[in-house]
Amino acid sequence: AAAPGPAPQQATARHGTDRRERRSTRRRGDSDTQEALRGGKHCTFQTRARSGARSCRWRENVQAMANRVIELHDSEVSAISQTTQAITIRFSSAYIHESEGVPGVDPGKGFVQKAELLVNGAAMEGVLPDFPVDIGEGFLALNGVKSDNDIPIPFDFKGDFLMELAFVGGHRLRITGTSATLSLFGSIEYVEDYPGR
Repeated sequence: AAAPGPAPQQATARHGTDRRERRSTRRRGDSDTQEALRGGKHCTFQTRARSGARSCRWRENVQAMANRVIELHDSEVSAISQTTQAITIRFSSAYIHESEGVPGVDPGKGFVQKAELLVNGAAMEGVLPDFPVDIGEGFLALNGVKSDNDIPIPFDFKGDFLMELAFVGGHRLRITGTSATLSLFGSIEYVEDYPGR
């Protein structure tokens, strides 16, 4: 009888799952060179082989890496609060794609940073999850034009706003409003080079 062939290999998980594992285990000093972003500039950290001293070389970033988005998938939400006039979504870890081309599609870099999305004239449908929680998937619709899985940076929109979020664990939210503004704050942390799709 013919010898059995090799067992089929399982498909590789989506890049976002691997990214989340790398993000949780990454530590400074794992490599000779790391990068950060601050004030529109890149910083390359270099470690000297003999002394172990680390230096930072800043370079202008405005033209080299102009296009940025928050990827909803892989971002973490720490709170969602509602008043009579507005809804605020607080991202404890917003995953940011940055690229010379189309962020999240073309090669670029990944960062994480805290962020806040303020939606005015807002209404919400659904049940809030326990926080903090990761976003599994989501989309925006601005004046009826749908954009899957990302928020552009910068983002200051007036018009018909719709966001739907599906959280890890099964909870879903639908948020509508008449305007929305994104704010980034705190330090930004380099996570990885993104090879593109």
